[in-house]
Amino acid sequence: MEAVHGICGAWRLLHFDRSGLSHFRVTPDGFWNSFWIGVVVLPAEALISLLVLAVLPEATPEAGIVRVALIFVAIFIVRWLTYLTLIAELSVMIQRGENFITYAVAYNWSQVIRIAIMLPAVAIFVVDGPGGSGWGMAIFYAAQVSMWFYSWAIARLALNIPRGTAVGTVVIEVATASAFAFVFNALV
Repeated sequence: MEAVHGICGAWRLLHFDRSGLSHFRVTPDGFWNSFWIGVVVLPAEALISLLVLAVLPEATPEAGIVRVALIFVAIFIVRWLTYLTLIAELSVMIQRGENFITYAVAYNWSQVIRIAIMLPAVAIFVVDGPGGSGWGMAIFYAAQVSMWFYSWAIARLALNIPRGTAVGTVVIEVATASAFAFVFNALV
């Protein structure tokens, strides 16, 4: 039942609807339970990475599949926790620490919506190919930009912060993801 409410709340936030926050269980238990979504998201993120590697063979790691998988899982977990730790610190700095659990629960449940949007976009990009019509790449980038707006909306609504500060959370998210992508590439 909590999953249904979590996904429904994340869906409402996708529509910039503050009422989505009422669907989340904003308690310490709800906070920790929201991390279970990683079990669902991890395989989908791995599939997205494999699809991208299928189109960009020059980016394929030279390491064995077991090593790549273990590093991918470790980076996935550390990246997620690092980002939320940075936002926890930021929320205290901007005097919104009391809203952090709301943000973390909303962010965690939003991962389902993100995967539901990004997986088809990546699949279309793969089918079209980098040398194709360009529609695949356009759809992929449109989906990516829409996810940045989604991140902005979650920060704005869940942390109850000004627009510019919410942009800062998106910058932190993109920077964190980029840094860990670099680390992943360096390790494989």
